Amino acid sequence: ASAKQVNLILAKGTQNILSDGTSYTLSDGTSNLDAALFSRSDLYLSGEGSLTVQGNCKHGIVSKDDLVITSGRYHIQSKNVALEGKDCVTIGGGNFTLKAGTDGIRATNTENPNKGEVSVQGGTLTVTAGNDGVQAATNITVAGGEMTLTAGQSGFQAQGAYRQTGGKVTLFGTVGSGKALLNAKTAASIEGGTFLGFGDHTKAKHFTNAKGGCALLLPFANQSANTPFLLTKDGNQVVKATPTVAYSLALVYTPALTTGEYTLTLGNKTAGFTVNTNLFTLQ
Repeated sequence: ASAKQVNLILAKGTQNILSDGTSYTLSDGTSNLDAALFSRSDLYLSGEGSLTVQGNCKHGIVSKDDLVITSGRYHIQSKNVALEGKDCVTIGGGNFTLKAGTDGIRATNTENPNKGEVSVQGGTLTVTAGNDGVQAATNITVAGGEMTLTAGQSGFQAQGAYRQTGGKVTLFGTVGSGKALLNAKTAASIEGGTFLGFGDHTKAKHFTNAKGGCALLLPFANQSANTPFLLTKDGNQVVKATPTVAYSLALVYTPALTTGEYTLTLGNKTAGFTVNTNLFTLQ
């Protein structure tokens, strides 16, 4: 209760398991204890071991200040949110498998415009979430790492801005969810890395800014799950993916996407189009 910062270090070669009950009512006087691993102060996780967390009651890991993870292997399954930090969630490295009933990763501070951010700087993350893959009270930034998100609603739900300067983001949304793949309130900019998003064309939202390559918003007829998606230019493969969900929209960016003539192949159907701007929408 009096700590300014809590450090949890996973010793090399260890396999650690935490699990809570399906119901309980606990309080530290200022906030409810609502996670299998809970800290009222800044919580830093690191090390070369593994941690399995089963959040049977509500959340998996929660910090009421900063949640910072720099290394380790994590398998987290939760009834609600897998990873939550009030002031921020910062991921610098590590390997993550997250299965959340609601949101995969969430930062919640709405009182301070300089807090409430989710930042991914490294690591490998596989996230399956009933609601949003990532949700931030302010901004979401991606500078490195590799994320694969399967979301019941959005991917990057930011009440502020989304900014990506590196890393690889693959996002599978849900057709009929009524949510945009990338939902940022103020701006969504990309200037590095790769972004491959597949979801529902009825709620299409584009990036607001793209540098170093072209961002393409491609709506089309509904495709069943596991229908191959392929973009080629001059006979050369530029983007290839096999979405595991039904989809009727692709939002893609890589530095390899430049202006010019492209061929889109969905399953065994092909169509050509011309990209003439760095923020291109297929009509």
